[in-house]
Amino acid sequence: MKRKIYIVDVIIIISLLLFIGCLLFPILFPAKAEVGRIADENGDGQVTLADYSGKRVGAITGVNYDQIVEDCIPGAIIEYYSSFPDLVIALKSGLVDAFIVDGPSLDAIMMEDPTIGRVPEPMSTWLMSFAFSEKSKIHGLRDQMNEFLKMSRENGVMTEIENIWFGKDDSVKVIPPLENLSAENGTVQVALETTYAPIVYVKEQKVVGYEADILYRFCEYYHYGLEFMDMQYDAVLPAVISGKCDIGASGLEYDEEHAESVSMSDPHMEADSSLAVPMSDLVGESFIEERGTLWERICSSMEKNLFHESRWKLIVQGIGTTCMITVLSALFGTLLAFGMCLLRRTQSYLANPLCDAYIRFFQGIPLVVLLMILFYVVFSSSNLKAVWVAVIGFALCFSANAAEIMQSGLNSIDRGQEEAALALGYTRTQAFFRFLFPQAAIRFLPVYRGGLVSLLNDTSVAGYIAVQDLTKMSDIVRSRSYEAFLPLILTTIIYFVLARFITMGVNALLKSLLPKRMNDAGKGKD
Repeated sequence: MKRKIYIVDVIIIISLLLFIGCLLFPILFPAKAEVGRIADENGDGQVTLADYSGKRVGAITGVNYDQIVEDCIPGAIIEYYSSFPDLVIALKSGLVDAFIVDGPSLDAIMMEDPTIGRVPEPMSTWLMSFAFSEKSKIHGLRDQMNEFLKMSRENGVMTEIENIWFGKDDSVKVIPPLENLSAENGTVQVALETTYAPIVYVKEQKVVGYEADILYRFCEYYHYGLEFMDMQYDAVLPAVISGKCDIGASGLEYDEEHAESVSMSDPHMEADSSLAVPMSDLVGESFIEERGTLWERICSSMEKNLFHESRWKLIVQGIGTTCMITVLSALFGTLLAFGMCLLRRTQSYLANPLCDAYIRFFQGIPLVVLLMILFYVVFSSSNLKAVWVAVIGFALCFSANAAEIMQSGLNSIDRGQEEAALALGYTRTQAFFRFLFPQAAIRFLPVYRGGLVSLLNDTSVAGYIAVQDLTKMSDIVRSRSYEAFLPLILTTIIYFVLARFITMGVNALLKSLLPKRMNDAGKGKD
């Protein structure tokens, strides 16, 4: 008998083809650079900041870039982004017409991507410094840093560091292993964001950069150990203020507003602000990057994102962290949820209200907010690692959802079954474990499976509290390659595969719980 093809099937197939086409379009048909758009408007070939009035200018949050744009480019429409790689990708994708960045970072971006240029007209300068926690266990760090910076300027060490990290010789851009530091006077914990080359970035799975070099030499001079805590840029200052770390880095601006909340060191660099634009804006003739064939572009993208500096190891490390957080959070969360189900079966008058309050609270609070409260407030004075804070946060949220799922399954079981078990001489506990819960599990496991997949996807926000999970590692790779397609698609595929493993595992568990007679009945129908 032939199967009919309905109109909905045609619509689904067309939709899938369109979706796949949209994903592959950037690789199959990459957009070519425009030809002297701004230069032709001026007629003189000279691009100025005024040409971007009324246009979209990207700025990173956490730095006073928006004020600089308002002062230097009146009428510009400011678009905010959380990291410099996102700004680069937004510019290349046409989401913004330009973005503001410090000079050294723009030099590093231009070395990696020749399609991006700089408007010659200078913008404002600003001072870059380190932030110090008032709650640090190591006292006097700021004074020691100020003394070290002053001494380094006098003896030429700062000039040496600048020549290394702002120069073009990549072979000298290394930092000795952190294990070489003695840690005789304690370990300095530094919160930073590693997508900010050449200030702070990751090279061959190690944190390097201009500020990282200063911090290493500082710790070496004063006999401290050094620990880097990689997190989102806008989470650095909260980590310092809460006392979760000793020092905040990644190009923090020295200004009066920051000085009111945290102690700032003396400036270690005066950074100039530059406007990054497409190279096509700067030339009066055609500028088209040689892209090669499709296969050559795919191979080049794989080389930049996976094999150069062995960046695939970052992805593997991120997968391990994501899997560990997911498994442990699911385990502890399930145990908590099961405990609440047992508690609700007691004769206590407070059990149900307390369980309901717990569930409503953790279902009503955003995961990112919960993680930041746990990391920066609850465990701010402890030495608990960020990954364990993440496990606790995700377990609490998952337990609230899992408890509801389990309870709904138990409520679907006819109460007469428990009464029948009691009439046969079983205790309430025996009736629960031998009859009620196994039947309820068969009913709630499909929904529980979806909760596990959601938990896996939710772990992508763990990077806000210095957890280097899969999503965070993907961001680090993007920060070095300045490409979005392959890292994001690869991350999506990995999450999909991990979700399939979860689904298969729960399905196997569900199959093992199904009574044999139900399987036999199903076969009989076939």
